[in-house]
Amino acid sequence: MTDTPEITDAHLQDLIPDDQNANSGTERGQAMIQDSVNTVGAGRSLVVDKNGRVVAGDKTRQALLEAGLDNAILVKTDGTRPIVHMREDWDLTDQDPDNPARLYAYYGNRSGELSLSWDPLVLDDDQNSGVDLLRFWTEDELELQLEPLEDEDPPTLDDLADQYGEGQDRDFWPILAVKVSPETMALYTSLRDQVPTEDDSAAMAQILGAVDATVLGLVPALEEV
Repeated sequence: MTDTPEITDAHLQDLIPDDQNANSGTERGQAMIQDSVNTVGAGRSLVVDKNGRVVAGDKTRQALLEAGLDNAILVKTDGTRPIVHMREDWDLTDQDPDNPARLYAYYGNRSGELSLSWDPLVLDDDQNSGVDLLRFWTEDELELQLEPLEDEDPPTLDDLADQYGEGQDRDFWPILAVKVSPETMALYTSLRDQVPTEDDSAAMAQILGAVDATVLGLVPALEEV
């Protein structure tokens, strides 16, 4: 990057919003940003990546567009030289109670406070993709941010079908869980080994069928030795 940054014209409407913005914002905060733009005009700069995708300031961009301020100045940098936005029409020392510079200072802090609403879905996605969110929150703080995900309604059958495919009849078979003595388990294992199939459910059906036939007297019971 040269000492003199490249400065060009740009249009805010051509910038690309971040579809993975973890701050979903609030109506109250957006209204405050809009009031700021309508009252004192543009102040804080937006930040975009090399593709024109907004990294910071998209809520301000929306307010500027709403106010008809689409024409912008684009300054290309590599981050080694900060950009200072001088409002030549402002004087912070002016004691006028409606001093726009003083109002803007309040607008900036208050709108940032009101606009902050973390999206737990985006936080969860980012964390699962490897973003170290513990740089920004303690474990307890992050747990509170992700807590709403635990309160979501369980997925419907249609949701599961979309994710995993249509269920088969076998998926809905009941599961049998029985606590038995070691001796009974050894007997079952011995019988299971004699059934020539790798399908456990089919083997269980054959064993139970043989027992059922014996109980009903269809085949003679084994004589005790």
